[in-house]
Amino acid sequence: MKRLVWLTTELKETLRARLNQRGEEIGIENFCDLIADETVATDTDSLLEFLQKVNHPVLTMEPMF
Repeated sequence: MKRLVWLTTELKETLRARLNQRGEEIGIENFCDLIADETVATDTDSLLEFLQKVNHPVLTMEPMF
């Protein structure tokens, strides 16, 4: 869940309540607002910039491999 960094706007809004509920369960309020979409990130550079701006939890996680 903490590795979820990008969704389309449509999917993000459809899942907003569930994402925020699950986020609260793991100690992250308003988790959906930390997830980028095509309105703020269309390439890896803009995605990283957004994640840093919102202090996304993925930035503090160990690499998967």
